[in-house]
Amino acid sequence: MLPFLFVKIADIIGPLLVIMLSFMIVYEASKIKSKVKGINVWYFIYWFAVAEVIFAIARSVGHILKHLFVSQGVNWKIAGAFSGSLNTITFVIVFVVSLITAESIKQFGK
Repeated sequence: MLPFLFVKIADIIGPLLVIMLSFMIVYEASKIKSKVKGINVWYFIYWFAVAEVIFAIARSVGHILKHLFVSQGVNWKIAGAFSGSLNTITFVIVFVVSLITAESIKQFGK
């Protein structure tokens, strides 16, 4: 039982750290984006970081809620489907941001 406790702790603390790091990346990217005007790569990095924050939150909430639901005896299958769909939507957002930025760099240089 004790080794499984460490897995549970890591599965809860890890996603929280990912959220914190994601917000730090968005903060730094927004600072750089505001300093360097007109360079599309920094806009891409900023919006990519925003999409990663959304993904980190969706994934982390899913992991944490799974532990809460399972420990309370609640069926995780339905909530897990919603959590997985949020993760999939964030993958689509990351793809769209990447595609738009790639086309923008082809069109306008920079």
